[in-house]
Amino acid sequence: MTIALTPGQTMALTGARGKPARVRMGLGWTSTRGRVDLDASVLLYSADGTLVDQVWYGQLASTDGSVAHTGDNITGEGEGDLESIRVDLSQLPEAVSTLVFTVNSYSGQRFSVVSDAYCRLVDETYGDEELGSFNLSASGPHTAQIMAKLTRDGTAWTMTAIGRPAGGKRYDDLLTVVAGCLGVVGPASDLASARDHDVAPVRTGPSRAAVVVIVVVLALAVLVAATQLR
Repeated sequence: MTIALTPGQTMALTGARGKPARVRMGLGWTSTRGRVDLDASVLLYSADGTLVDQVWYGQLASTDGSVAHTGDNITGEGEGDLESIRVDLSQLPEAVSTLVFTVNSYSGQRFSVVSDAYCRLVDETYGDEELGSFNLSASGPHTAQIMAKLTRDGTAWTMTAIGRPAGGKRYDDLLTVVAGCLGVVGPASDLASARDHDVAPVRTGPSRAAVVVIVVVLALAVLVAATQLR
């Protein structure tokens, strides 16, 4: 029985016959205004947040072959899952603890013109059993989304729906946003979050204007000191 996830909800990956060994993340959508080219990608991370590998339309398989993209649908035409990424959980390197799935609008259209967008996780170990799905059709000016993530939990895995809006045409435009979804706290993720929500980020250190003032004051101090020595 499939579970319809909401943002932030986590489910254990368990199929009718137990823990799945091979799963597929499917992405589907329709467009209200002509063709829309959405691209699914997956980023593979270690436990400390290091990017280990990535699979996208420019690299259709991970280095070790445990993750594979079925191909780029550039028109948005067809039925069912228009793009899919297959993951052999049993063959993933031990160094990989999290897989983050993203979607970008390569053609630049905003998600406000995309309808019925979804991602779903299917257990392909013994057949084609849908484990969970997530609605991506939140309208807005964004051109990308962080869809969901799979997290290693000992010998098992969990899926968490994210649905965080972002911007960019490729997976590498989303790295700082993804870092925030991993729980990595730092200036990069803070700035990305502010940019996503049109909020002025809080920066540490002096501003450019303050630096100019400091330089001028120091120069005057040096000049005065030199005059007094004469």
